[in-house]
Amino acid sequence: MTAVFYKMGPLGWGAAFKRLSGLRGLAVLSALLVGQTALAQSISALKDHDIDQPIEWEAQRSELLGRDDVALFMGNVRVKQGALELHSDRLHVFYTIAQGQTDPNVERLDVTGNVEIVSPSERALSQWAVYDIPKRIITLGGGVVLTRGDTRLAGDRLEIDLVSGVTKLDGEDMDGEGARVRGRFVLPERSPENGTPKTNDSPQ
Repeated sequence: MTAVFYKMGPLGWGAAFKRLSGLRGLAVLSALLVGQTALAQSISALKDHDIDQPIEWEAQRSELLGRDDVALFMGNVRVKQGALELHSDRLHVFYTIAQGQTDPNVERLDVTGNVEIVSPSERALSQWAVYDIPKRIITLGGGVVLTRGDTRLAGDRLEIDLVSGVTKLDGEDMDGEGARVRGRFVLPERSPENGTPKTNDSPQ
């Protein structure tokens, strides 16, 4: 994957990267999945995500860090690559430049502050996230909240595999009680014809 750098406006290296190659009355189930390695797994719409798609982005400002392999972007950062969207306060882009080439190869995106990752199947919030492009893995950490439809899970660390689409949510230690993944599942209302009695029905 490649990126193009360019100068823009009074910010100098301003926008530096342009492209990188119901419940309705029946039931609410509140669940705790308990264990030393509590884990929630499901398949994301990001399965087989094409990491070679262009990455579009925008930010309020950028800053050079005195290094040839990293760039920093700050302020309402928004990144989009196909079906993947990422929002944060800060973005570090790590890249390499092969000998004889001018375009950098992006290796990793690190984001911090009010992180939000959105795909057609889920929305995840966290304090930080790392998008490891060669490994095709997105890792989120710190107060993770994962929402899929009416299902909501909270944990300490979330991993999204962009090849298999498997998402793994690890629990956090709650007052020394061991790792827990906390969640809330909303169950759809069922009709009596489907085997669920009405709430005012009494057993015979």
